[in-house]
Amino acid sequence: MQTIKTTQVKYDARKLSNSEQALLRQMAVERVLAGEPVTSVTRAYGLGDKTLYKWLRIYKSEGAQVLSQTAKQGRRRQLTEEQLLQVVDWLIATPGHNWSRAQLLQKIHAEFGVTCSATTLGRLMASCGLRAPQFSGPYSCYMAGCWIQQDDTLMKSVVRRKKAERVSLVPVVLTEPGGREYWQGWTAFGARGGVTLFPHGDFLSALTSLNGVGGSYVVVADIAAPSTSDWLSQIASLKNITVMLVAQPVQALEEAPSVVQDEAQNGAQNGAQDKVHGETQGEAQEAFTEGV
Repeated sequence: MQTIKTTQVKYDARKLSNSEQALLRQMAVERVLAGEPVTSVTRAYGLGDKTLYKWLRIYKSEGAQVLSQTAKQGRRRQLTEEQLLQVVDWLIATPGHNWSRAQLLQKIHAEFGVTCSATTLGRLMASCGLRAPQFSGPYSCYMAGCWIQQDDTLMKSVVRRKKAERVSLVPVVLTEPGGREYWQGWTAFGARGGVTLFPHGDFLSALTSLNGVGGSYVVVADIAAPSTSDWLSQIASLKNITVMLVAQPVQALEEAPSVVQDEAQNGAQNGAQDKVHGETQGEAQEAFTEGV
């Protein structure tokens, strides 16, 4: 008896029209329903078994008409300019609220019936001025009454030890798609993609607002901070905030070793515990000395 070899036909769905793709689905399912093994049909059409089983489930649950439907032409509908501005208004109207991308995407779908990816949302927000910065060390961390130099590794250790969230705090100017400015303030970009807006003010007022939100934060910023005693005392009073600056206060860094030494001696003599961010100076200095 002569054996007849079957030739495998490979289909590149990307090169088929919508109507041809629908026909392929129908023919493959009909052959299985007629009693032909799935593996035989998939070899004949160059399909994957999982693909054909998926089509069979659709046929059984939704009917043959679903398989025969052609895909809709054109790109998925995205946010209009008006809708994008409304999304930004949600952020402005809720200062201090940490909006995650998942929350924004859910609200966008509920309000406008639009489904977009987190990447697309990030691109649209950046077009309005909400673009997360990319900071890298070294940093100057204000702790134990002085500025201590840190790198990225030690900064991450501080985040873990304090069970804190790392945020980048930057001044922003929000603009309409046409370029008109309509809001200024500070934005805290979370490491997990969240975003929090604070009304216009200086760096210290933004830190104070973030300190009142709740939780613990390691705040990274690229500013030249004044080293006045009043400014530093206000920083030290923010119990939920640890400040790390990319722009290093050089003079304060040079003086830091003697400051630490003097405070350690005073602490040993007096037995005083001066808490900074909820820790004693000795604990804070010991943590940094040992690499946290």
